[in-house]
Amino acid sequence: MAKRAMRVWSRLPITVTICQNVGALQMYKRVVLAIVTAGAIATCSSSSADDAGEEILLESAVVSAFLDTFFEARMGALHVPGAVFSMVQDGAVVVAKGYGYADLEMRRHVDPATTLFQAASVSKLFTATAVMQMVERGVLNLDVDVNQYLQSFQLAPAFDAPVTVAHLLTHSAGFDDRNIGYAARDGGSVRPLRTYLTERMPPRTMPPGTVTSYSNHGFGLLGLLLEEASAEPFARHIQNRILDPLDMHHSTFDLPLPDALAADLARGYR
Repeated sequence: MAKRAMRVWSRLPITVTICQNVGALQMYKRVVLAIVTAGAIATCSSSSADDAGEEILLESAVVSAFLDTFFEARMGALHVPGAVFSMVQDGAVVVAKGYGYADLEMRRHVDPATTLFQAASVSKLFTATAVMQMVERGVLNLDVDVNQYLQSFQLAPAFDAPVTVAHLLTHSAGFDDRNIGYAARDGGSVRPLRTYLTERMPPRTMPPGTVTSYSNHGFGLLGLLLEEASAEPFARHIQNRILDPLDMHHSTFDLPLPDALAADLARGYR
């Protein structure tokens, strides 16, 4: 019965977006673990629903009360100025709440419907989804040498084995990494993806498919593949293919932010 209950919970996506604060990541790990653990205990104890094969539905008021208590205690302890938490079950929002401030000086509260946070590497899920859409349409092939798709530059040959789209998606392409110079201080300083990767793509140091090594540059290369295969900028491609079809009109990959969204951005603090 416990395994069946846990399978129910595996169908519960939990979406978390946080401000750029070192303590926030630790806080969110704890809240997600606490909710999932509590849910697992609840489903195991609810034998009548389990025996009937019914899914255990979360009650918004119960989850909301738990979140209020948790965030009130942890945000102050970890010096987190603002946060937003959303939980979705079976395509329906169970709870979406904002806590604290998006701007301390202006006393602007976090609004779960409008406040924008930088999603960092959560963005990779959108890149991967767009790539798989291309695979489904037959534009890209998971097992083909990426050099066949690249137009701006070519990866140097190494290890008698090519880097494929599948290698990039699974962080197993074998690239070294560079952490200096790959970020910009503001949206206006962001360099075009093609220009940056042409000049700064790290070398291949491991045979592809043999070692999993997290690679921001590898996913950046997937973004370039999308640009060159679709003949449109990466941000526009994601907007047209994913964000707009999902009615995510208050989300964007554009940098700098469009004027209509810039005022809703949560400020980062050290």
